[in-house]
Amino acid sequence: MSYWHLVFEGEIEGPATDFEMYFEDLESIYGEGQRYTMTKKYLDMLYEKLKLYDHYMQVRNIKRIISPTGDDKTGTDIFVILAYFRDTNAKFGLLMCKYANTNVGLIGLWPDTVVEMVKNDVQFLENVVDSLVFAPDHWKTVYLIE
Repeated sequence: MSYWHLVFEGEIEGPATDFEMYFEDLESIYGEGQRYTMTKKYLDMLYEKLKLYDHYMQVRNIKRIISPTGDDKTGTDIFVILAYFRDTNAKFGLLMCKYANTNVGLIGLWPDTVVEMVKNDVQFLENVVDSLVFAPDHWKTVYLIE
């Protein structure tokens, strides 16, 4: 297993309240060279939800992004979707990347329970990704974090 390491700004500016998350690299789940991509239209629909729904929020607090190979990717087009399912409050973290061809790729997953669900059921990931834009009422809170 390999992980993306992200550092986020906490509630108070400065390192004292910073927090970290580790997203399992998608290639360690699906195999090297395997990608899960969506068109730019998907991201456009997600941004539209930010305008339409109070429980969809945009936050800018990513301070540092380190790839599984140790490369510093801070300042690149990598962002996080962190969502809480309404019925169970289950957490879903999707580490995403905007590609030069305007497509959007999923590059990491969090937490480990989501990783295990994806490994056991290929359709599960697609259902989560689709429901973020097509079933906003299924979600308690959705953050798009940059």
